Amino acid sequence: MLFRLEERSLCAIGRVVHEDREKPKDNGSERARADKIVHDYLSDMDQDPAADTFPMIGLPNDISRTDRAVRAPLESALKLMIQSFEQAANGNAEARRGNALAIAALCVGGMVLSRSIDDRKLADELRGAAKATALDLAKW
Repeated sequence: MLFRLEERSLCAIGRVVHEDREKPKDNGSERARADKIVHDYLSDMDQDPAADTFPMIGLPNDISRTDRAVRAPLESALKLMIQSFEQAANGNAEARRGNALAIAALCVGGMVLSRSIDDRKLADELRGAAKATALDLAKW
Protein backbone atom coordinates (compact mmCIF):
# COMPACT_ATOMS: atom_id res chain seq x y z
CA MET A 1 0.00 0.00 0.00
CA LEU A 2 1.98 2.97 -1.35
CA PHE A 3 5.05 1.73 0.56
CA ARG A 4 3.66 3.64 3.55
CA LEU A 5 4.18 7.05 1.96
CA GLU A 6 2.24 9.41 4.16
CA GLU A 7 0.40 12.51 3.03
CA ARG A 8 3.13 14.76 4.45
CA SER A 9 5.71 12.87 2.37
CA LEU A 10 3.68 13.51 -0.76
CA CYS A 11 3.42 17.19 0.16
CA ALA A 12 7.17 17.32 0.71
CA ILE A 13 7.77 15.80 -2.73
CA GLY A 14 5.50 18.42 -4.27
CA ARG A 15 7.28 21.21 -2.39
CA VAL A 16 10.70 20.02 -3.57
CA VAL A 17 9.51 19.81 -7.16
CA HIS A 18 8.02 23.32 -6.99
CA GLU A 19 11.09 24.84 -5.31
CA ASP A 20 13.41 23.16 -7.77
CA ARG A 21 11.58 24.57 -10.78
CA GLU A 22 11.94 28.06 -9.30
CA LYS A 23 15.76 27.86 -9.02
CA PRO A 24 17.70 27.90 -12.31
CA LYS A 25 20.89 25.86 -12.30
CA ASP A 26 23.96 25.97 -14.46
CA ASN A 27 24.89 22.90 -16.50
CA GLY A 28 27.64 21.85 -14.07
CA SER A 29 25.27 21.66 -11.13
CA GLU A 30 22.71 19.80 -13.27
CA ARG A 31 25.35 17.22 -14.10
CA ALA A 32 26.29 16.81 -10.44
CA ARG A 33 22.65 16.52 -9.45
CA ALA A 34 21.85 14.00 -12.19
CA ASP A 35 24.88 11.93 -11.22
CA LYS A 36 23.79 12.00 -7.56
CA ILE A 37 20.30 10.79 -8.45
CA VAL A 38 21.70 7.77 -10.32
CA HIS A 39 24.12 6.93 -7.51
CA ASP A 40 21.47 7.41 -4.81
CA TYR A 41 18.87 5.25 -6.52
CA LEU A 42 21.33 2.50 -7.33
CA SER A 43 23.47 2.54 -4.20
CA ASP A 44 24.05 -0.46 -1.98
CA MET A 45 20.77 -0.55 -0.07
CA ASP A 46 22.33 -2.38 2.86
CA GLN A 47 24.72 0.51 3.46
CA ASP A 48 22.40 3.40 2.60
CA PRO A 49 20.17 4.53 5.48
CA ALA A 50 18.22 6.81 3.14
CA ALA A 51 17.38 4.02 0.69
CA ASP A 52 13.72 3.94 1.75
CA THR A 53 13.14 7.61 0.91
CA PHE A 54 13.00 7.38 -2.88
CA PRO A 55 9.50 8.34 -4.05
CA MET A 56 9.60 6.54 -7.39
CA ILE A 57 9.98 3.10 -5.80
CA GLY A 58 6.25 2.89 -5.08
CA LEU A 59 5.10 3.72 -8.60
CA PRO A 60 4.65 0.38 -10.35
CA ASN A 61 1.52 -1.11 -8.80
CA ASP A 62 0.37 0.70 -5.71
CA ILE A 63 0.52 4.22 -7.10
CA SER A 64 -1.23 3.35 -10.37
CA ARG A 65 -4.32 2.32 -8.39
CA THR A 66 -4.59 5.50 -6.33
CA ASP A 67 -6.33 8.75 -7.11
CA ARG A 68 -4.82 11.71 -8.92
CA ALA A 69 -3.99 13.58 -5.70
CA VAL A 70 -1.51 10.83 -4.81
CA ARG A 71 -0.14 10.26 -8.31
CA ALA A 72 0.43 13.94 -9.16
CA PRO A 73 3.35 14.66 -6.79
CA LEU A 74 5.07 11.41 -7.76
CA GLU A 75 4.59 12.14 -11.44
CA SER A 76 6.08 15.59 -10.85
CA ALA A 77 9.07 14.03 -9.10
CA LEU A 78 9.56 11.64 -12.04
CA LYS A 79 9.37 14.53 -14.51
CA LEU A 80 11.90 16.46 -12.43
CA MET A 81 14.23 13.45 -12.42
CA ILE A 82 13.96 13.15 -16.22
CA GLN A 83 14.45 16.90 -16.62
CA SER A 84 17.62 16.74 -14.49
CA PHE A 85 19.04 13.95 -16.62
CA GLU A 86 18.06 15.72 -19.84
CA GLN A 87 19.60 19.06 -18.82
CA ALA A 88 22.82 17.41 -17.67
CA ALA A 89 23.31 15.52 -20.93
CA ASN A 90 25.19 16.40 -24.07
CA GLY A 91 24.08 15.87 -27.65
CA ASN A 92 21.00 16.81 -29.62
CA ALA A 93 17.58 17.22 -28.02
CA GLU A 94 16.25 13.87 -29.24
CA ALA A 95 19.25 11.91 -27.91
CA ARG A 96 19.19 13.79 -24.58
CA ARG A 97 15.48 13.06 -24.13
CA GLY A 98 15.80 9.38 -25.05
CA ASN A 99 18.77 8.86 -22.76
CA ALA A 100 17.07 10.74 -19.90
CA LEU A 101 14.00 8.50 -20.15
CA ALA A 102 16.14 5.36 -20.26
CA ILE A 103 18.26 6.47 -17.28
CA ALA A 104 15.13 7.17 -15.21
CA ALA A 105 13.77 3.73 -16.10
CA LEU A 106 17.08 2.12 -15.15
CA CYS A 107 17.17 3.93 -11.80
CA VAL A 108 13.62 3.09 -10.79
CA GLY A 109 13.54 -0.36 -12.38
CA GLY A 110 16.94 -1.36 -11.03
CA MET A 111 15.98 -0.39 -7.49
CA VAL A 112 12.49 -1.95 -7.65
CA LEU A 113 13.81 -5.25 -8.99
CA SER A 114 16.72 -5.42 -6.57
CA ARG A 115 14.35 -4.84 -3.63
CA SER A 116 11.83 -7.39 -4.89
CA ILE A 117 14.03 -10.47 -4.64
CA ASP A 118 15.64 -12.37 -1.79
CA ASP A 119 18.84 -13.30 -3.63
CA ARG A 120 21.18 -10.51 -2.50
CA LYS A 121 23.88 -11.43 -4.99
CA LEU A 122 21.47 -11.15 -7.90
CA ALA A 123 20.04 -7.94 -6.43
CA ASP A 124 23.53 -6.43 -6.26
CA GLU A 125 24.24 -7.55 -9.84
CA LEU A 126 20.98 -6.00 -11.09
CA ARG A 127 21.65 -2.72 -9.32
CA GLY A 128 25.27 -2.65 -10.48
CA ALA A 129 24.36 -3.35 -14.11
CA ALA A 130 21.61 -0.71 -14.08
CA LYS A 131 23.98 1.84 -12.54
CA ALA A 132 26.81 1.12 -15.00
CA THR A 133 24.45 1.32 -17.98
CA ALA A 134 22.79 4.51 -16.71
CA LEU A 135 26.15 6.22 -16.20
CA ASP A 136 27.38 4.99 -19.59
CA LEU A 137 24.29 6.45 -21.27
CA ALA A 138 24.67 9.68 -19.32
CA LYS A 139 28.20 10.63 -20.37
CA TRP A 140 28.03 13.77 -18.26
